[in-house]
Amino acid sequence: MDCTSITGGIICICRFLAWLSDRKGKAQFAWAKDTPVALLRFVGTSEILGALGMILPMVTNILPWLTPLAGIGLATIQFLALFTVHIPRKEYLAIPVNGVLMALSLFVTIGRWSLFA
Repeated sequence: MDCTSITGGIICICRFLAWLSDRKGKAQFAWAKDTPVALLRFVGTSEILGALGMILPMVTNILPWLTPLAGIGLATIQFLALFTVHIPRKEYLAIPVNGVLMALSLFVTIGRWSLFA
């Protein structure tokens, strides 16, 4: 097990816990109250599928080239969250969290990119 596998596991756990708290109906974040329910479900589903894509392909050794693509997808979600939600709403406390999650996703993407070569 290498550091990209551990990082992928951390990302998966973070995404799953965030999804679980949203599913319980607790709108913890101000931006979630102003966002349409369909968009929240789409983003939540995309994050869960991306988190599973960080772990399952490498664990099962089935289509392991999906792991870097999942990392790109999760980094894109964080990038869009930063520049379309948090910065315009001046939610500066959320920026470091999104930045760290984006950096971790890119770390796994770069570490697993050799699967394409």
